[in-house]
Amino acid sequence: MLEGKLGDVLIGMYEAAEQLRLARIASEEAERKRKEEEERKESRRKRYNAEVQRFNALLNVSEDYNAACKIRALTLLIFTLKKNC
Repeated sequence: MLEGKLGDVLIGMYEAAEQLRLARIASEEAERKRKEEEERKESRRKRYNAEVQRFNALLNVSEDYNAACKIRALTLLIFTLKKNC
């Protein structure tokens, strides 16, 4: 009688251990996926920020070029007006 119960207890312990193992594996897989998604988001954010910085740098160069062109045109106009006076 006691020997029969001992077998049932051992089987129950094995089944419980197996359930815990499977739950741990599922939890580890979910954590791995969460970290991968977090890394993808961080990578995307860094690429976006780098693109914004490149755009702003290009915009500054463009504005500087436009200002330089206006200064050259104004200088040319002044020299032309001085020659005509």
